[in-house]
Amino acid sequence: MKPNSEKNDSVNNDKTDIQRLCEGKLVYRNSKLCMTKDLGLHGNMFGGKMMALLDEVASIFASEICDTPRIVTKKIEEVIFNRPVKVGQIIKIYCGIERIGNTSLTLNIEARVYNVYTEQESLVCSTRMMFVKIDNEGNPIPISEKIKTKFEKRVPNETV
Repeated sequence: MKPNSEKNDSVNNDKTDIQRLCEGKLVYRNSKLCMTKDLGLHGNMFGGKMMALLDEVASIFASEICDTPRIVTKKIEEVIFNRPVKVGQIIKIYCGIERIGNTSLTLNIEARVYNVYTEQESLVCSTRMMFVKIDNEGNPIPISEKIKTKFEKRVPNETV
């Protein structure tokens, strides 16, 4: 999965997050500082910690999109780790909507390290995650048409 958001897009752009999401772009969601408690055997952030961070941030994002806290993780596709995260580095998580189905929502997720001195970001890992909207008993329930319409993908200057 290639990054499809521009550097600092969420800061330097007058568009709203909803507009960016409808254009298929990623939006900034959360940051975390890598600390010694996050490190694995080789002095890098443990992959399991990163996956837990991605799942937490993405599930909150999915809940906000679907207007309900009743969202569960159904599937995490291949997580591609491109570079290690070292202690003291800032990790930024970006999310984007790939697809809204009948009961599920598929998101594109990226984690990037952020350099405070240069404002440069480097891709750490990326994945796709699927979440399902559920009722009180844990059964899948439909995502409303209102939500689907609100986040329909719109390509600028597209003719139908």
